[in-house]
Amino acid sequence: MDPSKILEASQVEENESKNIVFMFSGQGSQYINMGKKLYEKEKVFKENFDYCSNYLNEILEVDLHKIVFTDSPDGSYNINDTEFTQPLLFVIEYSMAWLLMSWGINPESMVGHSIGEYVAACLSGVLSLEEALRLVAFRGKLMQSLEKGAMLSLNLPEVEVQPYLINGVSLAAINSDNLTVLSGSLNNISKVEGMLTEKGINYKKLHTSHAFHSEMMDSIIPEFEKEVSKINLNPPAIPYLSNVTGTWIQDYEATDPKYYSNHLRYTVRFADNMNELLKDENRVFIEVGPGNTLTTLTKNLIKAKNRLVLPSMKHPKDNFDDYAFLLGSLGRLWLNGINIDWEKFYKEEDKHRISVPTYPFERKRYWLKAGKSSSLLGGKSSKNELDWIYVQTWKRDELNNELGLKDHKNYLILSKKRNVLISKLIDYLNSEKQSITNIIHQSNQDEECFYSKDDFVVMLQDLDKLNKIPDTIFCSANSKLDDKMKVPKKASKLALRMNALIDLTRAIKEVGITKNINIVILTNYLFDIIGSEILNIDQSLLLGVAKVVNQEFPNLKCRIIDIDKNVNKKLVESVLDESDFENNNILTAVRNNKKWTREFENIRGKVSMKDRSLLRNNGIYLITGGLGRIGLAIAGYISENYKVKIVLLNRTSNLENSGEIKKRIELIENKGSEILLIEGDVSDLGSMQKGIDKIQKTFGKINGIFHAAGLTGDKAFQPIDYLDTENIFEQLKAKVDGINNINYLMDKSELDFVVLQSSIASVVGGVGLAAYAAANNYLNSFAEKMNREDNTKWISINWDTWNFPGEQQSAIKSKLYKNSLLPKQGLNILDKILKTNIKGSIIVSTIDLQERIFEQDKPDKENRTDETDMHDRPNIPTPYKEASSDLELDILRVWQKLLGIGKIGIYDNFFELGGNSLLGTQLVSDLRQEFQVELPLQSLFEDPTINGVAKIIIEEQTHVNEKAAAIKNVLDNIENLSDEEVEKMLKEREQS
Repeated sequence: MDPSKILEASQVEENESKNIVFMFSGQGSQYINMGKKLYEKEKVFKENFDYCSNYLNEILEVDLHKIVFTDSPDGSYNINDTEFTQPLLFVIEYSMAWLLMSWGINPESMVGHSIGEYVAACLSGVLSLEEALRLVAFRGKLMQSLEKGAMLSLNLPEVEVQPYLINGVSLAAINSDNLTVLSGSLNNISKVEGMLTEKGINYKKLHTSHAFHSEMMDSIIPEFEKEVSKINLNPPAIPYLSNVTGTWIQDYEATDPKYYSNHLRYTVRFADNMNELLKDENRVFIEVGPGNTLTTLTKNLIKAKNRLVLPSMKHPKDNFDDYAFLLGSLGRLWLNGINIDWEKFYKEEDKHRISVPTYPFERKRYWLKAGKSSSLLGGKSSKNELDWIYVQTWKRDELNNELGLKDHKNYLILSKKRNVLISKLIDYLNSEKQSITNIIHQSNQDEECFYSKDDFVVMLQDLDKLNKIPDTIFCSANSKLDDKMKVPKKASKLALRMNALIDLTRAIKEVGITKNINIVILTNYLFDIIGSEILNIDQSLLLGVAKVVNQEFPNLKCRIIDIDKNVNKKLVESVLDESDFENNNILTAVRNNKKWTREFENIRGKVSMKDRSLLRNNGIYLITGGLGRIGLAIAGYISENYKVKIVLLNRTSNLENSGEIKKRIELIENKGSEILLIEGDVSDLGSMQKGIDKIQKTFGKINGIFHAAGLTGDKAFQPIDYLDTENIFEQLKAKVDGINNINYLMDKSELDFVVLQSSIASVVGGVGLAAYAAANNYLNSFAEKMNREDNTKWISINWDTWNFPGEQQSAIKSKLYKNSLLPKQGLNILDKILKTNIKGSIIVSTIDLQERIFEQDKPDKENRTDETDMHDRPNIPTPYKEASSDLELDILRVWQKLLGIGKIGIYDNFFELGGNSLLGTQLVSDLRQEFQVELPLQSLFEDPTINGVAKIIIEEQTHVNEKAAAIKNVLDNIENLSDEEVEKMLKEREQS
């Protein structure tokens, strides 16, 4: 017996990538209780539906749940009234789309029928969820205000329907080659019905309240277009079809308010949409919404029998529920080669052991081939939110006792002064006959830097001439121990050390050094390990930079060794031992001649949950960055559970053009909390002082603070190659200056708590996140220090990425969102943290944190794939396009070698192919070496495709050729000068 036949697995075409199309149905497909079982059984569907419904409550003045989920409609609100139908269809389809995507079923492209196109636009990032909800509701209300009309569906092609387009009747839709829809006033449509009956032509009157896509819409177009112009429209991130043109929507159309008024008025060219999509025989179609209208239309257009078209929700006449129906469609998708993320599908279900009979069965084994395992970073996630919460711990080990430096190596030692450790390190290396270059930067200024990048470049070039390029560079942080913070420290001052490290790494690259180099940063008392340290947190910014240096520069290994005051030979030997390039432990501490390594421990089962939270009724709470998404989410959570006074402090409090934020604040206030908006810059001490004074005057004594201010999104992404002083300061000031100012101003206030919103980037790093990771490490260290010195409870939560429904995902964000938190999950975790005794630095990771760190820090050689071990192209949404030019083929070979994938298209996204930030760094390094061009790391994130890389290489090669031609031209001119002319030019040069 063939075991593969048991589950009909032979039908699964694993080697062929299927491109999924989401089809969003239009008005007329709605029915009472559509999606009810999905709402009851699927958390993702329910959360998205509830979020949208709550947002629309104020706009529609009715709860959508009462309209759609009911067995006995009371007639107050009719599901077929346009003002309710359109928002309902949008919400149902949007929720269903997110449910499918949560199971790994992601669209390569999309199409919507009339109102369905708004769902596609929202998921593609053209407009935010909140903007889409407001616009769809406004559209429905406008249409509802119009005179009643009617629509007819005819079995006639477009050319034969022309005689029936009498005055006042419009061609509303072309749904297939022989199916069209007419629209007009009740009187005019009645005339057409008579004409059709006379000719013996079949028609069907549609269940609509108005004459959509007809001249009856003309009166509302100016008002609707004006409303659209208030919205921030973006180019689509996922391709979708335009009902207006019949082909792919263009950026200029998606961002033009006029397009949406045309869309409301003109013919829906759905047949043209589908004919365009059907050109790719590898597409699978899923109707996302109630019923099977679009499924039927698509099947009528399909010529081949083996094309897969599936509805996701039942028809109202089907006698089984939506959940069972969806499972059937899911099974058919799997049998047709669509990859389902079964871990996420089952994550909300409890698994437990069951009893089995004690007697033996007559059995025969049947083995099925194991499927390809998923990448760790897109892998297993526990459904219990306590499993996502980690705290930092330290594991003790013995120092190395016998070290002999057998190989001769070059050492470079950088320090502001010759302290005890530096002296003993130099003495030991000299005794071992090692080559040492010792740079002591003497300065009377209170600065912790050595040189600028240009100075480092000159230094390294000189060492290169002497054949002394270092194998190991020791950098002494030389921080002063200050047990009390008497004045707020400035990020511009604290950043001097990290600037030096950044300049050093950039100089190494600029000089063209490709050999492996250790960079060892020697800190002192940075970590709270044995409980008696006087913490020296000024050095903490170096942690984030060191982590990311290893991810952006394949030939550099940057590590931190944190020491105490017990400096002896044993410590020196341990420092040298830990500095070996092959040692992957990039963070070590030494206390009393014992080595300590950092680990992360999950809190589940190790902490007790209290009934009482740190929050209390009638409390006064300040949220900095209060108008940001996380700030508003926290405010909503507090007001949902407590009657309090909330202060939202933001750099701007002008809500004139922020309808979405206004609505959120109104929802918070409706829960019974008082809201005070204050305009203030948390990084400016004077501005903060004014804000605090106003709070105390208006509300009284502050009880707790949530510090959520900070640079987020794509702005926080900046590879080290492109970091400059201005960008670094921009990323540090809200978090670093902000928390120093808060602490300074609230020093005597006896707060219950301060909760800092940090990021998991502080622990796992991430290409392009050096400054961001640095700023968040400072928050973590600050909380640890303050818990030593203050009765206030300080908590720094290192959040995994929050994924707000409807938020546009750039190429950068799409990778971060792979293991992201929904807002409700984040708020549940916050609630748990506020009900435990844990404090200091807390990490939230939706997948195993230790494995995640290991994956990020894995050496490059482990990420390489043998050329003989190529595997198949994964199931990604991008249509395959073969490389054709010589340059594309050369780039393709580099990608194949690194990723181990044989078939890669020129438009395939590097990260969708399984690439990560670490592999991205190596890819850029390999491409630089292969093509001898300066390929910016950031270019891979801006367009992570072979096609995109090819464009950059062509630009760079053109630039190099032009420069070479210019130099040749100058040399030719010099060659033609006489000796007298040369001498004259040199004299003029000297004088100038």
